[in-house]
Amino acid sequence: MKKTLLGAAAALTLLVACGGVDRAGTRDNIVKGLKSSGINIDSKCVDDALNKYSDDELKAIDKQLNKSDTSGQAGEFLVAVQACIIAS
Repeated sequence: MKKTLLGAAAALTLLVACGGVDRAGTRDNIVKGLKSSGINIDSKCVDDALNKYSDDELKAIDKQLNKSDTSGQAGEFLVAVQACIIAS
């Protein structure tokens, strides 16, 4: 589980466009990043996880994860993304 969470954290790269978060681009980065590690993930589920947070919250989560801080909302987001993994 920890390896999967770390993979999700590494795959999270927020794309910012016109002051807002490019959610589709962020989703694509997460999906592609995890797939390159051999992990299949449901992109609609990732959309749902992203949509639980405002742009400001996602930016704060991104900053936390860049510091390897998985507490609070960052950890909650990673757990939500982990729930999107498709069992193989």
